[in-house]
Amino acid sequence: MSTLLRLRRVFNEELGLDESQDPEGFSYGVNPEWDSVAHFQLIVALEAEFGIEIDDQQVAELTSFSKLLSGVERQLNG
Repeated sequence: MSTLLRLRRVFNEELGLDESQDPEGFSYGVNPEWDSVAHFQLIVALEAEFGIEIDDQQVAELTSFSKLLSGVERQLNG
């Protein structure tokens, strides 16, 4: 499964979205499902799913779906 599809699955699960919803336009604080608690849960779930560690500075910067995707891919590619 591709990184994008895995991220979408985790994102939808953690934010309680319907599988048919496309999260790619979502941003932290803009979409009501993505609040501070959901952001923390999402980061923890992504670390577990991808076997990565996201530092505190990155956590604060990963505020959109596209930034999450880029951040995860950057971690996976070293």
